[in-house]
Amino acid sequence: MKRIPALFTLVLFVALSLLNWSFAGKDKGKQSRKFLKTYQQVAPATWLKMHKAGPRVDSAGMGGVAFMKLKLIDHRDSLVTDFNAQRGGGPVAVQFDKPRFKGDFLDMLSHLNVGDSATFYIVLDSIKKYYRSAASNDFPLDPKNDSLEFIGFRVKIDSVYTKSMVEMKMAVMQREKQAQQQALIEKSRQEVLWYLAVNEMSDLKPDSKGIYYKELVPGTGAQVTPGTKVSVWYRGMLTNGLIFDTNLAGPQRMPMEFIAGQQMITGFTECILRMKDGGKSLFIIPPELAYGEQQNGAIPPYSALVFVVELKIVGTGN
Repeated sequence: MKRIPALFTLVLFVALSLLNWSFAGKDKGKQSRKFLKTYQQVAPATWLKMHKAGPRVDSAGMGGVAFMKLKLIDHRDSLVTDFNAQRGGGPVAVQFDKPRFKGDFLDMLSHLNVGDSATFYIVLDSIKKYYRSAASNDFPLDPKNDSLEFIGFRVKIDSVYTKSMVEMKMAVMQREKQAQQQALIEKSRQEVLWYLAVNEMSDLKPDSKGIYYKELVPGTGAQVTPGTKVSVWYRGMLTNGLIFDTNLAGPQRMPMEFIAGQQMITGFTECILRMKDGGKSLFIIPPELAYGEQQNGAIPPYSALVFVVELKIVGTGN
């Protein structure tokens, strides 16, 4: 019943912003540049070789997304990192933002079209200057590669989405997600109605927040208020009868004590604050006041929760 942190859910295409380099410093001269003799220097820190030109179609443009095969290589053409392999063989998606300097990763990609393949090298000092700090390391390399003067990018553009295409795709995805959410919420509502019918409580109506509350044994003591220390025996169930949590079973069973108004999910707290000392209540909490779209142990996403609670007031304050 404790509140769990909400998780991010809707995500835009993976943007490899960590590859947005800036050039810093003079050449270190630690390695021969003979491997660059077949490359064209297109910027102070960048050398380029085109391998294949695809059909001349629109590039992704600012705010668009390019889907590609992407590998990092060293000056010997040896593999350093295969980003596609890290994603199970799927394409790498890069969303275009403003380049930080002429010849950086995004600047080079902005000149490539669908079907193009190229290799370009960038001075590694740029990565170390702009993407590493005491707090973070956005581009880690093995020690054997971290001393390189250059790092190479081997790229093949598979497809692109322009900014308008990205926005259209995201709008479609959002509508689909909302439709799925509504379908699950409606399914949960129907399951609650079924539970009430089976348990002969069809006359029980929800309040304005969607909570069904029934007092089984009226409390004769004080009203619970925020900050009240309470002791409860409880049973938590799904509408199909599955018990997901209880302190009424087991050899070491004991009541649970907590401060009303703290720690618990919203719907549970709301119902506890309706109880009086010595009372016993049943309440059904809608998904939006429980765990919502999150899975929590045996509780599936968008589940209504049924609780039967016996309560005693044991003190006040924290």
